[in-house]
Amino acid sequence: ENVHQLQLVWAWSLGPGNSQPTPLVHDGVMFIPNTGNGVQAVDAVTGERIWQYARPERPGRNPDALPSRGSRSIAIYGDKVYLNTTDAHIVALDARTGEVAWAQTVADRSLGYRYTSGPIVVQGTIVAGMTGCQNYKNDVCFITGHDPETGEERWRTSTVAGPGEPGGDTWGDLPLMFRAGADSWIPGSYDPQTNLVYLSTSQPKPWARVSRKTDGDALYSNSVLALDPSTGALEWYYQFVPGETHDLDEVFESVLIDHDGRRSLFKMGKLGILWELDRTTGAFVAAHDLG
Repeated sequence: ENVHQLQLVWAWSLGPGNSQPTPLVHDGVMFIPNTGNGVQAVDAVTGERIWQYARPERPGRNPDALPSRGSRSIAIYGDKVYLNTTDAHIVALDARTGEVAWAQTVADRSLGYRYTSGPIVVQGTIVAGMTGCQNYKNDVCFITGHDPETGEERWRTSTVAGPGEPGGDTWGDLPLMFRAGADSWIPGSYDPQTNLVYLSTSQPKPWARVSRKTDGDALYSNSVLALDPSTGALEWYYQFVPGETHDLDEVFESVLIDHDGRRSLFKMGKLGILWELDRTTGAFVAAHDLG
């Protein structure tokens, strides 16, 4: 009845480049992630800029992390705004001024590591999923937990099962160097009832099984992982497409809904299937092919 009353109040231009931002609004201030590892703070009522931060360009940066790319999201906790950068850093900004409180190196950008989405803050721990894991190296993709005041890493959970680890045989006899992928490039979701944080992973790489030379499930690719936010311990996982081979990953958002007396986790990926899991146990509930 009142939609005809909508009108433009103010507009704000983002920087040039490939931008997919989700702004945050807190206490009348809108914080906008931007391309080039930037954040802008504007008055949410008037659109006037309060402060702007842009991370300086670093020599020898990751060639896969173009400066025209931006983070999809940011996080706010206490008096700080947290930005994940394309050079595999987490930067904490003073929410009032935009000044850098700390910058933590999480991974070596020269190996291809980068962030494309922001973290979430769970029970006083910054939880962030790493991406850029398509390059062969003696390391794998992972999710980390950090101290929000210092950036210090508290825990690290691999998203690829290594040789000799639980699930490691699902990659066959491939050495660690050739176990790539399982990037976690979408922010997680948190359930205070179960005290679990849910993050998803992408496909194993190379995409085609014939290229990566494995016919197994390639854990923990194409899965949702339920982690203890204080330790990073894996409480359960569910793999949607074992051994996926067509770049049809299920990495996207986990939506937590209580219905029919069940605490459920819903998600959908490139196959267009709406999945439902029990978010307490990880048990499969239903799958609806939406065509």
